[in-house]
Amino acid sequence: MELIKLQFRVILITILIIFVGCNLKNNKKRIIYEKLNKEYILYLRSFDKQLVNHFPKDENTPFLACYISKNNKPLELYTLETNCSEKQIKRLKKKSIEFYSDADTCLNLIGRFIDETGFYFINKDSINIDSLNYDCFKNKYPIPKINFGDDYFTETTKTNLTSDFIFYVFEAKKGMFFDREYYPNSDFMPKEWEHGYSRGVAISEKQMIIISWIVIW
Repeated sequence: MELIKLQFRVILITILIIFVGCNLKNNKKRIIYEKLNKEYILYLRSFDKQLVNHFPKDENTPFLACYISKNNKPLELYTLETNCSEKQIKRLKKKSIEFYSDADTCLNLIGRFIDETGFYFINKDSINIDSLNYDCFKNKYPIPKINFGDDYFTETTKTNLTSDFIFYVFEAKKGMFFDREYYPNSDFMPKEWEHGYSRGVAISEKQMIIISWIVIW
C-alpha cells in the first residue's frame, strides 16, 4: 500500500479541542488561545471576504485547522463553536442551498481517500476510478471529509464526523479561481468537480455544535 502525502502543507491549529462556548468567557482560556486566535484572524483575512462571510469574526473563536498550499495560499479553514444557541443554528440553516447527512447514499466528498492523519493511504492498483464519477455526483455539491477532533471524529461514517452532524452548503462552484500552481492534486475528485470551492457549516443540533468550513481544491 502506497503512502501519498497531501500536496499542501498542513497546519493543525487546535487538534487538542477544549470545550468552550460560542463566546470564550474564561480568562485563562483567552490567554491560552490568544496567539492562535490572532493567527485565525490572519488566515480569515487571507480569503476573499465573500468566501468566509459565514465564519465567526470574533478573535476568540477557537479554530480547528488551516490547510496551506505549497505556495502558502490558504486552501481550507475550519472553526469550531460549541454550546451554540438555537437562534444561531436556525439563522445558519436558512442560508443553505442544500444539506446532506451521512445517511445519504451519494455524497460527493472532498478528500474521499484521506484518513485521520491527513494522508492518502491508497493502493493505486485497487482503485476503481469509475467510482469517482458516479452519475449522482453531478447533482451533488461537494462537502469536506473532516479528519480531526477526537470528540467528534469516527471511522464509522463517510464524513468522519458523528452521524448527528448535518452538512449545510452555502455555496459551491466549479473552476479554478487562482493560479494553477496553488492547487493540490485533484486526481481523486469527480471530473465534473475537478477543481472548485465549497463553503458552509456542519451542525449537530444534538450537541449544539457548529463547524464552519471553506475548501478550495
